Amino acid sequence: MVEPNQTQRKNAESAAPSCSPCRGQPIRLELSEAQALLNQLDGWELDESAQRIKRQWRMADFVSALKFFNQVGEIAESLDHHPDLHLERYRHVRIEIWTHSAGGLTQADFHLASRIDELARTLGIS
Repeated sequence: MVEPNQTQRKNAESAAPSCSPCRGQPIRLELSEAQALLNQLDGWELDESAQRIKRQWRMADFVSALKFFNQVGEIAESLDHHPDLHLERYRHVRIEIWTHSAGGLTQADFHLASRIDELARTLGIS
């Protein structure tokens, strides 16, 4: 993964939320709260357990999928919030997000998902 430069890191840090899920003890969302936040995202859905959000993309090729992975990794590292990244059948990307320490979903998960969506829009990925 490519290391973000100092400017990228500062920009990402300033965009990071200052809510309690990101600082100190994470607060797990109720299902109704998670559903409301999920409705604000494009293409994300709850997993079968309703403890994670997930989304899939089909990339043009393997190299595009790896580039996307690296850029998602940079965002995740800047937010200190790390999703599960899956690359399947050489160009199918699947991302799952949840807050491990909360045992479910927090506001930080939806913030990360929105940042990933911004990246995908910037890259022209739908």
